[in-house]
Amino acid sequence: MGIDAILKEHYRIGKEAFDTGKYSEAKEHLLKFVEEVDNFADVFNMLGVIYQMEGDIERARIYLEKALSINQGYVEAALNLAIVYSDIGEYEKAREAYEKALQGTKVKVGDQRIKDAHVRAKLANLHLQIADIYVDLGLFKEAVDEYNNAIKLRPDFADIRNKIAMAYKEIGEYDKAIEHLKKALKINPKYQQAYINLGLVYYAMGEKEESKEVFKEIILEFPNNQLAKLYYQALFKE
Repeated sequence: MGIDAILKEHYRIGKEAFDTGKYSEAKEHLLKFVEEVDNFADVFNMLGVIYQMEGDIERARIYLEKALSINQGYVEAALNLAIVYSDIGEYEKAREAYEKALQGTKVKVGDQRIKDAHVRAKLANLHLQIADIYVDLGLFKEAVDEYNNAIKLRPDFADIRNKIAMAYKEIGEYDKAIEHLKKALKINPKYQQAYINLGLVYYAMGEKEESKEVFKEIILEFPNNQLAKLYYQALFKE
C-alpha cells in the first residue's frame, strides 16, 4: 500500500525541519506520519533524538529501539540509543548498542574511514561519557582507555585531552599527562583549566620551579583567573 500525498508531505516537512534544527515543527509532522506509517526507521530515529533533547528519555528509548527493530543495521540509531542507555545508567546496554553501531560501520574505533563527522563526534561523546563514569568510580586506567578511544575519533577536542591528562596524573604517568595538556593548549591556547592543570601536574611530579613558572604565566595572561592566583599563593607561599 502506497503512502498518500498528505503523509508524504508530513514526512518531507518533518525531515526538513529536523535537518534545520526546527525540532518542535519536526516533531509535530513526524508524529502525524507515524500514526499511519510504522516502518520508516529514520522517522523513529528522528523522534527519538527529539525526545532525548527534550529530556523525555524513556520515550526516546522507545522510539530508538523501534528504529533499530525496523533496521538492525541503522548505525545512527544505535549510537543514539547507546547514549540514551548511558543517560539512564544502563551501561551494559549502552556498550552493547555501541558495539552494534561499530559493527554497522565495519571498522575499528578511530578508523579514519568513518568519514561522517557527526557520527565520529557521537562515538567520541559516548566514549567520553563512559570514561567519566570510570573516573567517578576511581577506575583511572579504564578511564584512560576510553578517553584514548575518544581521542582516536576526535583528536581535536581539547577537553578530552584535558580529561585524559588528569586521569594519567592519578595513575602517576605524569609525562603523558603533560603531553596531552600541551596538545590541549595547542588546540585552544585560551583553555585556562588545562593551563592550571599543567601547573598542577608539574607540581605533583616534583617539578616545582616549572610549576611556579606556569602559574606565573597564567596569572600574567589571564589576570582575572582567581583560581590560578589561589593555587599560586597556596603552593608557593607568596
